[in-house]
Amino acid sequence: MAFALLLAIGPGWAKGPEPGPTSCDAKQNILVQNAFVLAEQRARAALAFLDADPYHAHIRTWFGSAPVPKVRARLAQTLELLRPERRPTYLCGTAASCGNRPIYAIANLVRRTVNLCPMFFNARNEGADSRPGILVHEMSHLAAGTADMAYGPTAAMALARKEPDRAALNADNYEYFVEFLPGLSASRPATR
Repeated sequence: MAFALLLAIGPGWAKGPEPGPTSCDAKQNILVQNAFVLAEQRARAALAFLDADPYHAHIRTWFGSAPVPKVRARLAQTLELLRPERRPTYLCGTAASCGNRPIYAIANLVRRTVNLCPMFFNARNEGADSRPGILVHEMSHLAAGTADMAYGPTAAMALARKEPDRAALNADNYEYFVEFLPGLSASRPATR
């Protein structure tokens, strides 16, 4: 399963002689800018959704019985970092700078940057693990201090059922909450 990685310590992207991320090329920049626009729109819609119906089943699916004001605050912080004037520096990584692992991106909390891995550019703009959703995930790390405790829709839903307070701190729960927002996505999360 592919996942994002939170890099909380260490000043460098990679140790040893492996090359680090570089500036993105024109095609990559277009994909990233489009994903940021979509991520901001979807996060704004998700925040409005929370405000309109804080008891909706969709909220419980991804956050269980966690206090909605806490979820709302983290989503609002994430939305702020998705705005054009607040976006962090992003870099385009290589397989080596992404640890030669199947990951989409790495948020560097020390440098306040995001390394977008090759898998990010192979993702779609819709459904689970979409480019906009990946940006929501990574911005939630930088803006709201979320962590990576469970990966994938099934694990995120299980976390919401069993440990709602942890779900409210898990980046994938925010990603899937936004990606599968009722009325915005024809895709449904896979359940097992």
